Amino acid sequence: KADTSQEAPASKSGSSSLGRLKMKNELEIKIDDEFAKKVYDEIWAEYKKTAQTKTFAKITLTEDELKITDSKVMGLPYVPIGKRIPETSDGNEMFLIAQINCENLRGLKDFPKKGILQFFVANDSLMGLDLGQTVQNGFRVIYHEEIGKFYNTEKLKDIYNPQKFEEYGVTEDNQSYKMNFELHTDKEKFEDFFEDIFDKICEEKSLDPAQELKLYEKLQNLIDYSDDYHSQCDGFSYFTQEDPRKYEEKYQKYDTLLFQLDSEYDKTKGKWKVCIGDAGVLNFFINREKLKNKDFTEILYNWDCY
Repeated sequence: KADTSQEAPASKSGSSSLGRLKMKNELEIKIDDEFAKKVYDEIWAEYKKTAQTKTFAKITLTEDELKITDSKVMGLPYVPIGKRIPETSDGNEMFLIAQINCENLRGLKDFPKKGILQFFVANDSLMGLDLGQTVQNGFRVIYHEEIGKFYNTEKLKDIYNPQKFEEYGVTEDNQSYKMNFELHTDKEKFEDFFEDIFDKICEEKSLDPAQELKLYEKLQNLIDYSDDYHSQCDGFSYFTQEDPRKYEEKYQKYDTLLFQLDSEYDKTKGKWKVCIGDAGVLNFFINREKLKNKDFTEILYNWDCY
């Protein structure tokens, strides 16, 4: 009995010592440049080992003469005879923001190899974007599997009359550009990989919120940010703000970048070819299985800017 009574205080004392030791260890983690560089090296090593690689179609814009069935940003859409320009739920005509002749996507896995894929958005200040951006009221994605008889330029100018889009603009004076496609393979950008793994690193190191913030700021100074952003189909998407799929479970099934239109400045002419809001980027996402089945009824539409 005497022995038992002696063990209890010892156990309590030991627990207290462990608590003080843990607190001491946490306080001893100094978020200085040396510590930040060590964490950066850990993340870089993990990046080299596990970062994904994807094939995508990079898009460049040129001022070539455009046909009705060409891949283009803005301009006159392909409209089969007897069909109408899509409208919003309140009856306002949408405008064509982009059109892809799928012949240009040959070599891109799971994407259609023929027909025409079109992206229409509402003619308002938010280009049809709202909180229910998967419901195709403010935008519309249309796939024409076969190219049949269609309205010519003269007729299209009669039936396609969206009001001039002035508040945000997409291209200067609504100019249209031909889209040219080239297949590339690229690795996930390090800065995106870093964002995905940072919280996990902090949790493993038992950092408190203040330490996390300080470490994040120091790591930002070490990252060499890529400037290789562009319009594309498939591959890794780009955002000026945040990926809407990151925190919304209902959006995570939209796992494939169907089309991305990035702002593009023409330095030689001193003007924007494309400007989404304040130099932002516009994305359409689709589920991979839906894409394989050429089913474009479920789409996640998003755009953001600085």
